[in-house]
Amino acid sequence: MNDYKVNDYISLKLEGRNTVIYVAGKRFRQCKYLLLNIPTEKENLVESIQSIDEAAEYLDESLKHRADLEEDVYPIDISPEVGFWAHCSNLQAWSDNGYDTNLLHSNLAFPLLKQLIKVGDKKANKAFKEEIAFRLESGYLPTIKYLWNEGFIKYLLREETSIIPDLKYKELEHILAIEDFVNVKFYWAETGEDLTEKRVYFSTSGGYITELAIFYISDMDVFPKPITELKHLTKLTIYGTSIKSIIDNISNLKSLKYLDLSSNKINKLPETIGECKSLKVLNLSGNIVAQLPQSIGNLTMLTQLDLSNNNLSQLPDSIGKLTNLKDLNIRSNQFKTLPPSMENLYSLESLDLQKNIFTSIPELIFNLKSLNSLLINRNKIDTNNTYKNLLKLNGLTYLQIDKNNLGQFNELIEKLEKIKRFSLQIDNGYPPSVRYLWNEGLIKRFILEEPSITPKFNYKELKYVLDIEDLVNTKVFWAGDREDPIGKKVWFSVNDEHITELVIADIPALDIFPEPITNLRHLIKLTMLGNSITSIPDTIGNLASLKFLDLSQNKIIRLPETIGNCNKLEVLKLRGNVIKQLPQSIGNLTLLTQLDLFDNSLSILPDSIGKLGNLKNLNLGRNKLETLPTSIENLKSL
Repeated sequence: MNDYKVNDYISLKLEGRNTVIYVAGKRFRQCKYLLLNIPTEKENLVESIQSIDEAAEYLDESLKHRADLEEDVYPIDISPEVGFWAHCSNLQAWSDNGYDTNLLHSNLAFPLLKQLIKVGDKKANKAFKEEIAFRLESGYLPTIKYLWNEGFIKYLLREETSIIPDLKYKELEHILAIEDFVNVKFYWAETGEDLTEKRVYFSTSGGYITELAIFYISDMDVFPKPITELKHLTKLTIYGTSIKSIIDNISNLKSLKYLDLSSNKINKLPETIGECKSLKVLNLSGNIVAQLPQSIGNLTMLTQLDLSNNNLSQLPDSIGKLTNLKDLNIRSNQFKTLPPSMENLYSLESLDLQKNIFTSIPELIFNLKSLNSLLINRNKIDTNNTYKNLLKLNGLTYLQIDKNNLGQFNELIEKLEKIKRFSLQIDNGYPPSVRYLWNEGLIKRFILEEPSITPKFNYKELKYVLDIEDLVNTKVFWAGDREDPIGKKVWFSVNDEHITELVIADIPALDIFPEPITNLRHLIKLTMLGNSITSIPDTIGNLASLKFLDLSQNKIIRLPETIGNCNKLEVLKLRGNVIKQLPQSIGNLTLLTQLDLFDNSLSILPDSIGKLGNLKNLNLGRNKLETLPTSIENLKSL
């Protein structure tokens, strides 16, 4: 017999190798778990385990039914018939014990109870509510999270509040109230879980809700008041909504350490924000705040304050009380001045004043002794003498002052010995700043001292150029767009933020190929004409983007096999060397249209040359060839 009836509602059937549960005659789901192996080293856990859920977490699941395989099998020798009767026995015991969910894993017991309720099983209705309440009271967090995220706890909280245990998880009632507010289901997150796809979620610690996040609910224009009932909240994020103001009750959140209200439509903060005295991080960027309350000065634990992209034109004097503040961002506002009290911010390390309307650098900044990062670009600063005060900032390591009305600043840059990162631009007709500074020799010191934090742009490649300079013992010129570097033997150019062309020509003393060149992975065109190079390193194969390679007029004896890795090459010029033989890998360069081997010592060509089907121009003059390989007849484009 392949059918078994547990009670009036539940039956099981053996279908092929699978045991399937039916509820009121309709297929419910296939059984997956049957046995749990108990390792000897965990025997002592058995007496403390209260449910199958706990057993599944602590014990070995090696006896799980492998329904994921093409043929459904058990990992030990159990026939489908024996497995079927074992499942029947388990469900019969579960039913006979009043649907005790401790006897089945929660991911089967609770969905099954819910389905039984739908078909009219009154015993299931009573057990469902009692079991949820019992699991809440047990405090076993993995099961409680599962019940919440599957919607089972919400059913109980909404329908049977009288039997909810009076314990810490009653905060979940506030989450339900917030759900009603935002009209989106909240997810209960695990520690360390990837939440990039979740718009609303919360997490717990020590039995309390400690983190809450709401993202991209564009039709939410009122701050949900139930949030302020979560008295143990330490982190709150509300991002990308239409909230216009924050309610006074925000002061209830005395434990809050992190508050992110960025990218909303907030126009004001209440004075009561000053009662959230545990705050360390406050982010209000991307709103329309026009004025801060004086009570902001009560947030003396703040280390980070982001007010960027608002409508602010002044800061309250009380800002000077934030003596623990390390990072202040007020970019993209309407500031002309800063309050004098800010000179008391002796812990301030980073100050962002970009995109405001300052006409000079506020004097108080020069008294901020801990400041190491200053961004004042895109203002209207035109007082060059003011810049010399920057020399007082001995700890400054990052300066950004481009997009202002500056004159000459070479002297200043030479004196700012400790600046390791910077962005400078002249707006009165000079060439682009970084290239100008390179060619004037003003940027090289910073690259040598701190290559890991060179300026915005992929300037790490410039470090390799400096290495090349050392090897060729010649200054490398940075050529601009459409600039003809006449008279320059060694130069490079940049496209799309990378070095794409390099020329090293007519340096007779250069007899070794400068290997740092092979670190320039975006190089498209390389010319090394008229030197004394005798060999090419294997690392030439790193230049996978190379389309043009001219190694003419050197003393090269051989090419490495790795030249075949440069399979984007279209032009290869090797004339005027002493090459005796080409590597077989030359046949990998199937995009070649021009191959110049004139004036070498070749006596044979590899058969693989016949693979160069796109070759249009092949120059073999002044070599020692007596015959050509038959494969050369394949060069139909020649």
